[in-house]
Amino acid sequence: MSAEKEFESTHKEKEIEIIKKIHYYLRGELTVTEADELWVEFLKDPKLFELCQIEAGIIHMLNNRSKSNA
Repeated sequence: MSAEKEFESTHKEKEIEIIKKIHYYLRGELTVTEADELWVEFLKDPKLFELCQIEAGIIHMLNNRSKSNA
């Protein structure tokens, strides 16, 4: 595997891991230390924070929709 492909693969794996952490964060399943580490990632890459906000908005919409259908 070339160095470039290896970098891309490693980068994608890290990105997937951060996305999983966002899910856990929004469900309140991270420790304080894990949440702090996630916020460091948000500061490094504001697009990740934007992704977190989008997911939080979707969760909020779905919760409101299910409440109104009940």
